[in-house]
Amino acid sequence: MEERWSALPEAIWIAIIFLIVIGGILLGYFTPTEAGGVGAFAVLFLSLLQRNLTFKKYLTSLKETIRTTGMVIMLIAGSMVLGHFITATMIPQIAADWIVSLPLNRYVIMAIIFFIYLLGGSFIEDLAFIILATLSSSLRS
Repeated sequence: MEERWSALPEAIWIAIIFLIVIGGILLGYFTPTEAGGVGAFAVLFLSLLQRNLTFKKYLTSLKETIRTTGMVIMLIAGSMVLGHFITATMIPQIAADWIVSLPLNRYVIMAIIFFIYLLGGSFIEDLAFIILATLSSSLRS
């Protein structure tokens, strides 16, 4: 129990930052993007205040951020290429015509679509699947 009480001050700071970010969004003070910036600044300020952030830790954080950003950009680029390929080969139109011609109830078709999304979300990383599904569907229209 003593460990819990000793860890409470650190948790209070995180709770305050959380309340500022979520409260600011809910009260309309800033948008979710601005809230992300406010939260990042608050965490940076807190780490500088507590003197936890060294230059070496900062560089490590910067390297991980660049790496993650590069991966997301590559996912978006790959999804766009795949979306153009899918659009050029008319796969969505062929698939839609095939699904419409099936003698199935519309609820069964919706269940099949849900199953495909469930399957895709199970094997592909969430962010990659969301980008893949939204970009390829937005390129069709």
